[in-house]
Amino acid sequence: MSRIVSIRTELRDKDILIACLEHLDCQVLSQESGITMRGAGDPVQILAHAAFGPIGFRQTQDGRYDVVGDDMLLEGRKDFFNRLTQQYAYRKIVNDAKNAGYRLVREEVGEDKTIKLVVRKW
Repeated sequence: MSRIVSIRTELRDKDILIACLEHLDCQVLSQESGITMRGAGDPVQILAHAAFGPIGFRQTQDGRYDVVGDDMLLEGRKDFFNRLTQQYAYRKIVNDAKNAGYRLVREEVGEDKTIKLVVRKW
């Protein structure tokens, strides 16, 4: 029997998280006051419909967005969450570097899908 679980993350930027979910072909709904997610009890602020089913993201008091979902649905989705985490880190770094006056001068993607970035401040 499945149950709803919450998985702690370090994802804090709502706009970047939504952009990453959309990049991974999820249909995304976002509502500050919360969206009812079947079986989840407390509402989630972001609800993403992935190819394998719904995933919620509930904002914690310290600003993180924890994953909320059916444990059986989330099981075996390590590749999805690895891609989500990589996209989030990539976008966050590029965004923060740009805001600090840097610009992206080179980007390399390795065969193992690692991303190397070179930024420079002029």
